[in-house]
Amino acid sequence: MLYLFDADTLISSHQRYYPIKRFPQVWSWLVYHFEKTDFQIPIEIYEEIKAGNKKDKLRNLAENNKDTFVLNEIANMELVNHVLKKGYGLRNLEDCTDEDTAKFRRDPFLVSYALNDVNSRCIVTFEVSKTSRQGANSHIPDVCSELGIGCLNLFELIKEFDFCTTDWNDPQVDLTVS
Repeated sequence: MLYLFDADTLISSHQRYYPIKRFPQVWSWLVYHFEKTDFQIPIEIYEEIKAGNKKDKLRNLAENNKDTFVLNEIANMELVNHVLKKGYGLRNLEDCTDEDTAKFRRDPFLVSYALNDVNSRCIVTFEVSKTSRQGANSHIPDVCSELGIGCLNLFELIKEFDFCTTDWNDPQVDLTVS
């Protein structure tokens, strides 16, 4: 299974739950799985992380590991359009306003990469289902559900992989950030 990460999953993990400096085992485990290509970030999502503060440890970690973190694929615009139409319910893409585009951010790209192979790809996001939200306001889990794509949050992923900081045998992953 390939797990595709939403930018907010890594950003929130670093800012709220597992700051790199305080929980290096978590980040070592994540980088290890990025290196194994169990986890990946589409380039459009990587750019959201890179847009952060230049002093941010996550941004620096991502920049130092770009070749490891970034999925080696380009977006299939037909799939992106399919996600917008079927997942977000846009009838006519020409009716998509700049305001709609700002609400989507780069989520349709993330979902489109998972749509490339729904049987072996899953999205990792901290967004939660809110079926009352429609169109550009739809949340990733609801769009994934509509399109038959697996979706979980980081806590569920940690449980699925049975990760525990006390059991983690650090394979000497470099977490040095400049």
